Amino acid sequence: MASTTAQALALACATISVNPVALQAVTTDILQRLEADGFDVSRSDAGMLPSTEAFDARQQEFLTKHGLSVTATPDAACAAAEAEMAEGSAIGTLLLTVGPE
Repeated sequence: MASTTAQALALACATISVNPVALQAVTTDILQRLEADGFDVSRSDAGMLPSTEAFDARQQEFLTKHGLSVTATPDAACAAAEAEMAEGSAIGTLLLTVGPE
């Protein structure tokens, strides 16, 4: 969820981008852990069952935490991204500031 949320924030906020180095490190770690647990990472679904309810709940928790909706303004998305970066959360560690603040 962290990577998809970070990407959504970066798309919504002109001064925020996804840190490709951090994203690659997280992706590599996740794939290695899945493989160690016996999942086939060569499959697009890694052989896992969908977890839509859990994912949706975590997304809603994030939106509530920042007072956002799916139609949040760019300013609101930027504020949420900056808060996540300041917190050092899993989402925040995948983001970086670009351009003028």
